[in-house]
Amino acid sequence: MRRKLKPLATALACASGAALAAPGAPRLAAVYYVNPSSASQQQLAAQFDLAIVAMYPGMSQSAISANVAAIKALNPAIKLGDYVIVNEARASAQPNEADYPEVQEINGNGMWAYDDPAHTLVTWTTAYPTYEVNITGWGPLDTNGLSFTAWKAGWDTQALFGGTGFDYVFVDNVFYQPRVTADWERTGSDQPATDPTVQSAYRTGYVDYWTRMRSLNPGLLVMGNVDGDLSQPEFDQQLDGAFNECMIGKSWSLETWAGWDAMLTRYRATIAHTRAPHDVVFQACGATADPALARYGITSALMDDGYFAFTVDGTATPPWFDEYDARLGKAVDAPPAGPDPSGIWLRHFRNGIALVNPTGTTLSVDIGDGYRHLKGSVDPLVNDGSPVRIVTLAPRSGLVVVKQRLGA
Repeated sequence: MRRKLKPLATALACASGAALAAPGAPRLAAVYYVNPSSASQQQLAAQFDLAIVAMYPGMSQSAISANVAAIKALNPAIKLGDYVIVNEARASAQPNEADYPEVQEINGNGMWAYDDPAHTLVTWTTAYPTYEVNITGWGPLDTNGLSFTAWKAGWDTQALFGGTGFDYVFVDNVFYQPRVTADWERTGSDQPATDPTVQSAYRTGYVDYWTRMRSLNPGLLVMGNVDGDLSQPEFDQQLDGAFNECMIGKSWSLETWAGWDAMLTRYRATIAHTRAPHDVVFQACGATADPALARYGITSALMDDGYFAFTVDGTATPPWFDEYDARLGKAVDAPPAGPDPSGIWLRHFRNGIALVNPTGTTLSVDIGDGYRHLKGSVDPLVNDGSPVRIVTLAPRSGLVVVKQRLGA
């Protein structure tokens, strides 16, 4: 059963009145890059506490505003963001294509990150038809004296964000260093991506875009899809939120190659290095909508105060799990500094407990009387509603239990 939405008339009344109270745990995010112009997609987005969508340049501001308003009518408390990418672009576009103005700006002013001395475009992967833009302060200015990041902020404001009601601009590919070797400094020869001076200038380019977006759109928050902990001096306290992509579930996930402790450290660091409201999303990724993987992910996320998102490979629509309907409420414990003596990490909430076993050994813990399994329909073999006192967790697994009598 998914979270119940208010009838439209009631939701509209709430939207015009006082804001809803901040939701308790779990806090759910959908980062799925879909244009929610249909009623069904708007209903889907409104199920979440935070949703990042993909409305595109070329849509009218009135159409974008209408879509945003429809989602917020269903869920006035939602934080809603739109996707942009700053560091790369296509090399060509037709006049009727949404990114045509951007391609013209870059090509007309030679704003690419060139591979010199051949002066060719560079890309980090051939999987996408995009090339790296020089977002550093060494990049050229256009005829109006604007750098690419300045022009991009103005264009994105005009096309997507100016008065449309979004809470967030979601910036993809926020890397602490470039992914390619290029002539970033415009000297006629290449500088490696590992050059500390280049890295600093590259990060400063992102920050320039964020700063300009906030200036042009008062009240707009900025979230980045980050590949580090944001501890670099240029990034520290510059983002309002961060997206930790596929923290578990993939061969390249941090939990896979560095371990759960390193993953938790990264998750907590991104919270610490963002600024209020510290909206950090912990994402799990799976080949299927695997309930066990989702439990491992959501309980890991509940060890701190971020949002949880789950993505199925190749599928835009986010799945729904029994744990999404758990009414855990506010946290009773601070984020735990270490595991219980049993070896299990756990955190108490007003209406239940989140437990996670990140080790390679089956572990058990006595949680006391008064708890039961969730009563669910997605994974009823685990979430059967039965009372539980001794919780036994397989390696790399999690569980959410609730009190037998829930509070308000």
